[in-house]
Amino acid sequence: MHTLLLLGDAGLGELQSTLVSNWIGPAFFIIVAGFAIKFIVSRQFRELASFLGIAAVVALLVFNADGLFGKNGVFYKIAEAFSGALESGGSSEGAGGMIQVLQNFKF
Repeated sequence: MHTLLLLGDAGLGELQSTLVSNWIGPAFFIIVAGFAIKFIVSRQFRELASFLGIAAVVALLVFNADGLFGKNGVFYKIAEAFSGALESGGSSEGAGGMIQVLQNFKF
């Protein structure tokens, strides 16, 4: 019980940072390197390129999660701006705001 209280005081952000830097990061790079060596040895260069592309996207999501989804993250700001546009958009039911926003898009 005492450990849970300490964990709560430390914050989940610190726990996430510690896990990524000490465990998930090295394990991720070991797995990527292992599969890359396997693809190189078996001369599957097309599969290697696609695997490295997918690994780059996963690395972006794992190592930059706070920059993408955090309080100052890109997706948070997009969602906040979109909800602000819906809020100021129209009728009291909320659907009018959506119609106003969709009218601004060119389909």
